[in-house]
Amino acid sequence: MVLFHSATPPTTYIFTISSSSFRPRRSLSSTNRIFPTNQPKPLIKIETLAARDTIIDFGKHKGKMLGTLPSSYLKWVSKNLRAGDSEYWAKLADEVLDDDVYKDRTEWEFAEKILHGSDESMRALVSVKKKNREETNSVSMLLEISERFGWDNEDKIGWSKINFELLGTSKGGRIPRLTMKTKEEEDEEREEMVRRRREIKNEEDGNRWRRRERRDRMRQSLGREKESDDDGKTVNRSEQKGILGKLEDIEKHLEPKMIHSPFPGRESLLKKVMNKKRIQ
Repeated sequence: MVLFHSATPPTTYIFTISSSSFRPRRSLSSTNRIFPTNQPKPLIKIETLAARDTIIDFGKHKGKMLGTLPSSYLKWVSKNLRAGDSEYWAKLADEVLDDDVYKDRTEWEFAEKILHGSDESMRALVSVKKKNREETNSVSMLLEISERFGWDNEDKIGWSKINFELLGTSKGGRIPRLTMKTKEEEDEEREEMVRRRREIKNEEDGNRWRRRERRDRMRQSLGREKESDDDGKTVNRSEQKGILGKLEDIEKHLEPKMIHSPFPGRESLLKKVMNKKRIQ
């Protein structure tokens, strides 16, 4: 058996895939990119939570907003938690105590003590201007508190919008108050009052002048003013009537007045007698 060996060794073909390519790559447009460079970045709105709306996560009031807590408790936190990690809550308590919205709750605490308490210490909260302390009651004390803090007791709609459980927070509403007038508004009201008084005075002067003219015309029509005759003598108009005018005046004085009489026939009889005298 003869074996034939080829002179040329067998060639082995190895196919490799290259990541590089000589073809020019297509430039990616801004629309095909995952993060487009020309598109502006979205604005992230960061809202800072007010201190009065921050929820406390420790203590007996855990889970409540700081604005709903009693002022005595916030003062305790501000005074005693001034070290370490708890200092954060002390600063928040300071912000709440200085907040104008929380002042509504601190003022309302006085009213709650009067409504829920009846001992003598509650009476000492207000300086009732009465001689007898026995005459003081809760109504008078509440009225004095409302006057002291400037509450508007007549604003029923404003009081109905208050949620007293959340009073002191952004969701509890505000106590209605009497509007405080600025100095400019007071000056404008003062000028308006002066202008109205001037108008009223001018109207009164005009009415006084018209009344005077009316009286003068009445005097002239009744002949009360004196005039001069052709000879230059001063006579009254009543004297110019003559004899007939004087007779008419006398008859008017002699004519009986209409007086209620229990005998109605008497008046008719007197009228007949007077008529006969005139005819004669």
